[in-house]
Amino acid sequence: MRASVAWSAWLQRLNMPRVLVSRCVLGMLWCQCASSHVALAQEVVLSRGWRASPNAAIKIHAPSGTLLVEGWSRDSVALDATLGAGESLFGGGTVNGLKLGVEGTLTTGRSKIRVRVPSASRLVIRSGAADVTVFGLTSTLDVGSAAGNVDISGKTDAITAESISGSVRIAVSAPVVRARTTTGRLDISGAIQEAQLTSVSGAVTLSTQPLGTARIETIDGPVRIRGGIAKTGAIDVQTFGGAV
Repeated sequence: MRASVAWSAWLQRLNMPRVLVSRCVLGMLWCQCASSHVALAQEVVLSRGWRASPNAAIKIHAPSGTLLVEGWSRDSVALDATLGAGESLFGGGTVNGLKLGVEGTLTTGRSKIRVRVPSASRLVIRSGAADVTVFGLTSTLDVGSAAGNVDISGKTDAITAESISGSVRIAVSAPVVRARTTTGRLDISGAIQEAQLTSVSGAVTLSTQPLGTARIETIDGPVRIRGGIAKTGAIDVQTFGGAV
């Protein structure tokens, strides 16, 4: 009863009848639903393809959202994407060199990109905040991200992966792995001959069978090493305050 009296008094002070208030509330709810519908309607689903040589140099840019890159046996590049409002696709080049990706004014878009490339292509990926997943590549791979997570698996010639605030997970068979992060985690595993790992405060875990040589540097991030070391192998760990 008191609540009803207080509500009536409040409406009287605003000179607004209850019916008008109810209509206003319903109007606001309708506007919110309409805005959500428009945002969803502005999403674009598209597919593109390019010819590419088996060992083409390919660079992919993904500012936000998710990016999945798969190696396959065809001499072509296929892209399937769902782009958020304000985002657009670009791409072009020759059979020996391609550059493609998503661009736009949004810093936190909802793009979902899947790209299939020749398994022996030389791949470079640059990401703003997109989470990047790569598998099935057999040549060189270079992945750099500002805030997204990086996940790489397979058998490659060499890997360089970096994320400033995201985590980096690598499970591969590779002669050389270089990985770096600032606050994210480094989780490296597989058959690796040489590992170079750098972190500021993020934890570093290295699990290999067997390990050739490894150099690990952190400021105060903890370091954990598992697995065997080759007879000629060596591990060099440098940290200022991290537990080993």
